[in-house]
Amino acid sequence: MTSTSRNLAPLLVAQALKIDVSLLSPQDRIGSIPEWDSLAQLEIVEAIEEYIGLEIMDDQTFDRLTSIRGIELYLEEHGHG
Repeated sequence: MTSTSRNLAPLLVAQALKIDVSLLSPQDRIGSIPEWDSLAQLEIVEAIEEYIGLEIMDDQTFDRLTSIRGIELYLEEHGHG
C-alpha cells in the first residue's frame, strides 16, 4: 500500500464526516466513532465516487468501504494510491 492511499482514505472520510482528520486512526470503521454511522457511510461513499469518478453500484464494493483500511485498498486498486 502506498502512502498516498494511506493519506487519502482518512482525508476523504474526515471531509465526509466533517471532522478533523487527526480524529481518525487506520483502524477506524463504521460505528467506531460516533460520527461514522450508516447515514454518514453514504456520504463517505459519495465522496469516494466523486474523487475516483465512478459510481459504486454493487453491495459487495459498498461493504468493502466501511473501514479506513478497506477504503485504502479500494483506492489503490483503482489507481489512486
